[in-house]
Amino acid sequence: MNDRKAIHGLLLLLVVGVLWNCAGSPPEPIPEKIVELKPVVAIPPSPPNSISINSITYDRHSMTIQWHSSLESDFNKYILLISRDDSSFVDTLSIKHSVGDTIYILDNFDPTIANWFWILVENKAGLSTEGERYTHILETEPPDKTRLSETEFDGLLKIRWRQNENDDFSSYEVYRSLIADMDNKINLKTLDSRDDTLFVLPMDDVYYYQVGVKDYWGLESYSNIIKGDYLVEVWDQQYSMLSTKEIDLSSMKLFGEIPNGIGLFLNLEILRLQNNFLSGSFPEDFWKLKKLRLLNLSSNQFSGNIPNLIDRLISLEELWLSNNQFSGELPYQLFSLNHLTHLNISDNYIQGHLSESVSRLTKLEYLNLWNNQLIGFIPIEIGSLSKLEFLSLSGNGLKGEIPSE
Repeated sequence: MNDRKAIHGLLLLLVVGVLWNCAGSPPEPIPEKIVELKPVVAIPPSPPNSISINSITYDRHSMTIQWHSSLESDFNKYILLISRDDSSFVDTLSIKHSVGDTIYILDNFDPTIANWFWILVENKAGLSTEGERYTHILETEPPDKTRLSETEFDGLLKIRWRQNENDDFSSYEVYRSLIADMDNKINLKTLDSRDDTLFVLPMDDVYYYQVGVKDYWGLESYSNIIKGDYLVEVWDQQYSMLSTKEIDLSSMKLFGEIPNGIGLFLNLEILRLQNNFLSGSFPEDFWKLKKLRLLNLSSNQFSGNIPNLIDRLISLEELWLSNNQFSGELPYQLFSLNHLTHLNISDNYIQGHLSESVSRLTKLEYLNLWNNQLIGFIPIEIGSLSKLEFLSLSGNGLKGEIPSE
């Protein structure tokens, strides 16, 4: 009973304590936490790092440009640019969107001028950076020079030279000039084969020759200069085949026949062989002397007929054959030499009649047929030689009266 009272008392005390506390002052409020907001700073995109050219190489067919790869994570494209020589004009060669595609091959190019290349690299933000400009090694060295050998002649002039061995060989250029320094030279022939080292042409005048060697790029080197001529040896003396216009070997105690080589002097105008001991007859190639104006064979020991081919000396103006042993009749072809001004066949063994064709020699000033074996009458046509100043027909077997003409 007492225990129940004790428990009841305790409960009463607890209720009173609770009610007391509820009737007291309110609890302190919890303060709010204040968060300070900081402004957000936007970071602008950066342009990419520049890209440099790694190498520029070329052969005769193509030029290859290679550059370093971009390391940008936002890479967009490469733009390969070119500017030629000193030009301010810039051209776009290629645009590549693959970061690993760093090679471009150019088919049309000229390595003798500076071709400037550079890379413009662009990122996805549209920002770009130009790299440094690079050019290739300029092609400035011409090919190796060739060398001309001495001229050869076998009826035609032959010019030979040393073969060029350069890999970029393109052609030989054969030049000719009237002047030794090759001023105002003209191109005679282009030879595209490196094995073709011979040029043949007629020898009709004095020219100078040179051979150029061109490479694939148009660079050219030049050989030595030679005179397109040939030395001919006559009686132990050498003469230029083209430059020789006069040979005077009179009174040189020459023996034997006239050598065949005498006909090689294409520009020979005067030949004096008088007062020697020469014999035989005219050599066959003698008739090639188309420019011969004066021929003097007097006072030698030539014999035989005066050849019918004498009219091939179409430029002949003076013919001196006196004091030899020529025989036979005067060939009618002799009277076709319409430039003849002086004719002397005195003191020989010429036979037959003096032809009336002598009148065709309208420029004749001097005619000497003294001391031969001519017969018959003096033709009246001789009177038509209006320029004749000297005439000698004595010492022959002529008969009849001197014609009034």
